[in-house]
Amino acid sequence: MAGRWSKLRRMLFLLILAGCIFAAAGCPAEEACLLLGDWAFDYEPAVSVLTVKEDGTALWNGTDCTWEDDGTFLLLKDQAGEMTSLRYLAKEDRVQIFLTGSYTRTAKDKDEEIFGAWKKDGSYGSSFVFEKDMRFMEDGAFVGSFILDDEAGTFTLKYQPSIFEDTTCYFTREGDHMTVEYPWTIVNAQHEDAAE
Repeated sequence: MAGRWSKLRRMLFLLILAGCIFAAAGCPAEEACLLLGDWAFDYEPAVSVLTVKEDGTALWNGTDCTWEDDGTFLLLKDQAGEMTSLRYLAKEDRVQIFLTGSYTRTAKDKDEEIFGAWKKDGSYGSSFVFEKDMRFMEDGAFVGSFILDDEAGTFTLKYQPSIFEDTTCYFTREGDHMTVEYPWTIVNAQHEDAAE
């Protein structure tokens, strides 16, 4: 009887050990967050907008936060408990974060996709016009064609002339309200006092 119990314990131990090894093999080792460091927009490299520290704290637009990284979004939680999901993308030659804006449709023929004129809520005049022939106008000045991918929840702006490279934005729409995530390139912040 004691021998049988010993065999059962040994088999149970081996099964648990095998399960642990299998589970560990299926989970990749955690990688460091790609956004660790001090970041600025590429057009204003001396002005820090995002600082992500290894201790789990961050500074986002002057607000102290804690952060988590899920591989697609940097999840920022401020001291009041408000959450900001900051989408990011690391390309070969740059890092981009996506800033979110809310838009209201001001003109349309009927409720079809994203076609119509959209004005950014509370904005000085930021806007999009999406035509059914797949042309667009941004901020009343920049024009071109666009590609709509409803399945991915994106539209890609192809500026004409090519003053900017093609820009892919994420969006969600409910009736005449749309949220757009627009990409901005960030670089390591270059503080003037550090150069002295």
